[in-house]
This record gives sequence, C-alpha cells and structure tokens, in this order.
Amino acid sequence: MTTAEVLEQPMPSAVRPRVAILIVGYCQRELLRDCLTAVVLQTAGDFELITTLVVDNGSPAETFTGLAEQFPQIEWLRLEENRGFAGGNNAGWRWLRERYELDYVMLLNHDTVVQPGWLPPLIDWMEQHAKVAAAQSLLLLDQPAGHINTLGNACHYLGFGLMTAYGQPIEVAPQQPREIASPSGAAVLIRCEAMGTEDLFDARYFLYLEDTELGWRLRSRGLQCWLVPESQLIHRYTFTAPFQRYGYLERNRWWLWLTYHRLPTLLLLAPAMLLMEIGQWLFAAQHGLLPQRWWAYRELLSPAAIRHQFRIRRQQQRLRTVSDRELSRNLVAMFDETLLPGWLVQRVANPVFAAYWWCIRWLIWW
Repeated sequence: MTTAEVLEQPMPSAVRPRVAILIVGYCQRELLRDCLTAVVLQTAGDFELITTLVVDNGSPAETFTGLAEQFPQIEWLRLEENRGFAGGNNAGWRWLRERYELDYVMLLNHDTVVQPGWLPPLIDWMEQHAKVAAAQSLLLLDQPAGHINTLGNACHYLGFGLMTAYGQPIEVAPQQPREIASPSGAAVLIRCEAMGTEDLFDARYFLYLEDTELGWRLRSRGLQCWLVPESQLIHRYTFTAPFQRYGYLERNRWWLWLTYHRLPTLLLLAPAMLLMEIGQWLFAAQHGLLPQRWWAYRELLSPAAIRHQFRIRRQQQRLRTVSDRELSRNLVAMFDETLLPGWLVQRVANPVFAAYWWCIRWLIWW
C-alpha cells in the first residue's frame, strides 16, 4: 500500500494530535529570541505540543548563551558545523523522531514571528484532509507591514522555485485554503506519517530549493501541499537578488529537474533547458557570477555527484505514484515581474518559455 493510500484511511478523531515545533537557528540571536518569545506565548489549541526544539546550526560559540535559561521549556540541539537549512532541519527531525511519537512537525524559520492563533488552523486542516502532507501558513513581510512574503512556492518547469504574490497587499491573499505546488520551509506543518523514516530535505541542497524539492517529492507520491491563510506569521525578510548564492540555486535547480521528470519529459524539455542555460551564462557574465557558475558545474559533473544523482533519481522514480501529466499540472512557465523585472525577462524570456511550455505540455501523456 502506498503512502497516499495509507493516508486516505479514516483518522481517529478522539486522539489529540501530537505536534513538535522545529526551529533551525544560525547566528542572529535577537531574531531567534523574538521568534521563541512569540512561539511560547502563542502555542495553544486542541493538540498536544510535545516539544519545541531549536537546532543551533554550528553558530559561533556563545552566540545563543543565556537563551536556554530564558526559555526553559525549549529543547536545544547543537551541531558542530553549519549543515545548511536542509541539513539542520534533517538533524532536528532525526532527533525528534528518535525520542517522540509525533503526528506533525512544524518548521519555523528563526526570523519569523508567529501571530495569535497561528497553529490550530494548520492542524485542523490536515486533520480533516488526510492526503494533505504539508500545510503552509500565510507569510507576511514586516516591512512594508500588511504585505505578502509568499502564498507558497510556484514551480517552474525548468526547476526554479518562485515565491508567489511577493510584496502585494494582504487583500489579494485567498480567504480559504488552496492547493499550492510547494510550501515555503519558513513556516510549514508536515505530516510525519508522510515522511516515514526519510529526511525532510535532500541534504545535498544545503540551502535554496530544498522546500521546492519537498513539494515535488510529496506530489510525485500523490500527496498534496496547501496554503492555509487563516494561519499567519510575520517573516522578517527582504528579497534581494541572491547573487551571493547563485551557484547553489543553479546546482540545485539541475538536481531537482533531473530527479522528478521522466526521461521522455526531459527530452521534450531539453531545448528549453539549453536555451535557459545560454541565458544563464550571459546573466552570469553580466553580473560577475562566472566563478559561481563554474562551481555549480563542477558540483554537478563530478563522478561522485553523478553517481549519487542517479541513485536519488532511481529511488524517487521508484516511489512515485503519479504520472508526469499529473505532476506537471501546476507547473508554471512565467517569471513574476516583482522578482525578475526587466524587459529581457518579461518581454523576451517569458513569452518564449511560456509558448514552448504551451506547445509541449499537451504531448506529455505518460
């Protein structure tokens, strides 16, 4: 029986859900303190909060000194090295799984501030919908106040993960829950049964697109990701073009793209991917990012990385239960002007890649 079939079974309503909160912290002591202050004040509802765990992701010594005494109800796990967002959450997830029986784990960024009544709507929605494996809160920016950070991540057919509705006023947010392609790892409730003994994220990614990969993985197995807008958090975040981490984005995008599409789909998408690569090389040259791009290629093409990628692909393809046609149902072909302005992207790239996707998506019948 597949995971999706197991989750279709009726869930016992008399048992209070057992929930753990998992926060990965790296430096930024004051942000983490504010996050914990809000969490401690705002975790009440018809569920059993088993624990809140903070993973110190290899921060310099003494960074979080005194916080354990200030928050005695919080458990702490210190890692000796920075394992990135993916590895830090995986370490916390394993630690929780070894010690507690849990129904859900709630991931929070250390730069979030939860709002009153934030957690019960997520739990209630997932208790009522057994095939929902991940439910994301509505993330709002602290500056400007009343504007959206993300309504969930859209997935581009060439592997990009894209925030949705960034910078728009909260009035455009949906009033009711809606299905999304992928949740933001900044505030997402995950069903433990859906993960089993797997890691939450692919640790290779380190940072960027690890939550997008989680969305692809869940959807490939017939499970769903939803936004629950009644649950709201402030995310102290400002989007800037991530030139400093450009290499991670490009490397991880290729891994994602090569993992989940079936071979006929990869062949159909190859011309668009080649055109995107030409554009990315030009972009890298224009912005002084060629060293990062070469780094990404070295990471992708080393013999060990290629062998590992084949293993990951075989594993995920073996566990998938849906067709490429279904998996591609909510993929997008356009880049939002708020995130990627400029006539070259908006007037040239978007129409070309959207037209290509419109032409080939009807051919994906497998």
